[in-house]
This record gives sequence, C-alpha cells and structure tokens, in this order.
Amino acid sequence: MSTQIKQIPKILVISQWPKIKNAEYQLISSIRRTNCEICVVDYLGFEVETGKNLNTVDLHKKFDFAIALHFDTPKLLNITTYTWISNPLEYLYLRADYSKTLLNNFRASDDFLFNGSEFIKSHIRNLLGSEWRDTGHEFYPSTAIADIVPPNTNKQTKIDKIFYCGVNWEYISDKKSRNQNLLQNLSQFGLVDIFGPRVIGNVKPWVDFKCYKGEIPFDGHSLQHEISKYKAVLAVSSPAHMRSQTSSSRVFEGFAAGVPIISDANPHVQKLFGDLVYYYHGKNPQEASADIARIFTHIMNNPDEAKLRVEKAQKLLKEKYAFDVCLDKSLQIHNSSSKVASAICSDSGKNKQYKFQIFLFHHHPHSQVNLDKLIFMNLEHCISAL
Repeated sequence: MSTQIKQIPKILVISQWPKIKNAEYQLISSIRRTNCEICVVDYLGFEVETGKNLNTVDLHKKFDFAIALHFDTPKLLNITTYTWISNPLEYLYLRADYSKTLLNNFRASDDFLFNGSEFIKSHIRNLLGSEWRDTGHEFYPSTAIADIVPPNTNKQTKIDKIFYCGVNWEYISDKKSRNQNLLQNLSQFGLVDIFGPRVIGNVKPWVDFKCYKGEIPFDGHSLQHEISKYKAVLAVSSPAHMRSQTSSSRVFEGFAAGVPIISDANPHVQKLFGDLVYYYHGKNPQEASADIARIFTHIMNNPDEAKLRVEKAQKLLKEKYAFDVCLDKSLQIHNSSSKVASAICSDSGKNKQYKFQIFLFHHHPHSQVNLDKLIFMNLEHCISAL
C-alpha cells in the first residue's frame, strides 16, 4: 500500500522594501513561520539574506511560484508570479502613477491572490476584461498555523484592558485622527492600552495619549505575544477599508493569539467571521466608546462564551485563512494550471509546429545598426517563455 507524500510548497516571497521594517516586513516574517519552504527576494530577484541573484533562466525549476505582496512590485522574475490584492482601492487611485505604473504591474501579473473582498475582485475583473479568470487563489493577512495558541481564560495572567495597535496615519497627515475621540474616551474609562510607532518622520502620532505603551517589533511573533496578554482586542477600520469592503490583519492576529475581538461593523470582517466577532455601534465617538465599554464588560462577565467564539474562529483559521492553508491551495491550483499548459503544448501527442512572428521596433531613427546582422542573444529564452 503506497502512501502519497504531501508536496511542500517552495515559494519566493518578493519584498518591495526588504530593509524597511514595516507592515510588509511583519507579514513576511509571519509567512516564514509556515510549513512551506520560503525564500525572500527583492523585486529584482536578489535573495535578501545572501545577496545572491536567483533570477536565472532556471528559477522556475527551483521554486513553484512567487508572491508579490504589494502593488508597487513589478513582474521581473523568471517565474510565475501572483500578486496579492487587499489594499483599499483608493490607495491605488490616489497615486499619480496609477495609470502609468500600477496598471502595468497588475496586467503583468500571472494571477492574483484575493482576500475575500468581492469589491476588490471586481476591480481586477474590470481591469482585465476578457482575460479575467477566477482561478480560486486566496490569501489573507492571517497567521501560520503553528502560531495559533488556544485561548487563555486565566484571569490572573490577563490584563483587564483592551489591546489596540495602530499607526494613526490621519494624525500624521492632517492632525485629525478618525479614532482620536474614540480612543481618548476609552483611555478616560481606563479601558485601552495603545501600541504603535513612537515617531514617524518628525511626528509623534500618539503624543496626546497617556495610555500609549510603546512600539512592538516587526518580527512576526512579538505582536501576537503582546496581544495574548489582554482580555480583548479592538479592531477599527479606516473609512478607506470600509469603502473597499476589505480589512486589516488585526482580527486575524487577535484570534490567533486566543483573544476575543471587538470590531466596528466592517462588512468584510462580518463576511469572514460572522458573529464570532463582537461588533460595536454608535453614531458618534461617545456612543461608540460607550458600546465598546458595554461589550468589554460582557466579555469579562461571560468568559466561556468569549472562549467559544475564539475557538470557533481559530477553527476557521486552521481550515481556511491560515497562511499554510492558502499556500497549499495555491500550489494545487498552480500545479493544475501547469498540467493544462503542458497538455496544450504537447498537443496530445501531435507533432504540431508552432510559429512565432518576431518584430523588432528600433526607437532610434538615425541608428547605423545593420538590422540584417542583428543577433537576439535572449531569443531562445523568450520563445521558451512563450
């Protein structure tokens, strides 16, 4: 009786800014904690750890595929590359180079990884037109299965406050934070501890908050460890996330750390986790903060209910949203597509010859190059790619 050995995904993860410790750095650090074979490269194909150039003609033989985690990343690697689309669309629209650069990046991508937002998926569908194919790739700002820890309801080891982590971009840009009054109210109630960058540029985004506790390293595990100390996590969506029906990683990270989630009524969160999340409401910051306080009291008084919600959410993570699950699924889709492509190329055994028309566009009107003697040194690789 033969036993089929599970194929371990061998994946290149492209880091757009490999030396900057930002949210992308945190995400990559978390992905590396999966059961997959992960190699991190910059967008030119140089391995981040060694500086070795991996972007050779044989790259596709050493790895299954590459993942680009940011819309700024161009398609330059000699391997099938999937682009993850999860950012609010206005982050793209507001870019001056949207039509000249970002659209080209999208169109060059071999396929896309989606986070369950139909709104974002429809944008790519409209962008590609007749070329659109929903192949089923999914990827979420989640966690590795190995980093999911069971909920801890021991009151002696928990901080009786709500955990919040953010950048406070609005304060940096116009001195008006969308959450300022909400978080200030929660601070006055003694309900929240805030974490985030101490300084961005020359601005201290949390200088007005006495409940600010400091920075958390972008290393893939410190954030979750800090979250696990608290009784609840607060997830607040930006208006841009709401409008694009997408969400950040906080809900996934909180559940992975074994902590119940209090969130605004983000449709994307509701779609992915349903009533496993506690949703707060309010027409203004005062009403919203009062509702958060009410929910937190309910969580404190009903630990068994909160624990059950977390356990069900962690089951969803392990079955659908965890990095390991998504990457395994993408490998299956990739292998299936590769088999179809191989079958087409082999033409079911028929000795069909393919013809390619090669055009040379010379952009220098007064060039002295003799085109009849011009040799295309990389023509063989171009045809192989076709």
